[in-house]
This record gives sequence, structure tokens and C-alpha cells, in this order.
Amino acid sequence: DSKHKRYFHKLCCYAVATKASTIIAFASLLSLFMRSIVLAISGRSYFVDAVPAVVDFLCCIELICAISRECSFLIAPYLFFQV
Repeated sequence: DSKHKRYFHKLCCYAVATKASTIIAFASLLSLFMRSIVLAISGRSYFVDAVPAVVDFLCCIELICAISRECSFLIAPYLFFQV
């Protein structure tokens, strides 16, 4: 039951854990998009900047898939990349 009390948390503004995780995933994608715009405007298009951006994008997409399919092991790459 996803509406059970144990899935709500104060730090998530009492949102369900899956909804809070989805918000985090889309916030990460928005952050990636904004960083890409800043890099494009500044003219810095180095390979060193592109590789972490691609990995971050793939991890965010994988996190969204993990949330929608409820596969906990797919969350690990996102967590490792963030650490």
C-alpha cells in the first residue's frame, strides 16, 4: 500500500517516497539542462565537461525508469554518481 504512513516523511514535505524521488529525478535533469546551457554560453565545450554530463543524464533517466518500474537496484548508479 503506497499510502501507508511509513512511506511519508517530514523531510519530503509529507509526500510519498516515490513522488519525492520523481521530483528529485526531474530536478536533477533540470540542473543538468541548466549546466549545459551555461557551458554552451560560456563557449567551454571540452570533452572533460561532456562526459560527466552524459553519465549524469543516463543516471537520471535510469532513476526515472527505476521509480516507474519500482526496481530498487536501478537506483544504485544514480546514487554512486551523486556520491
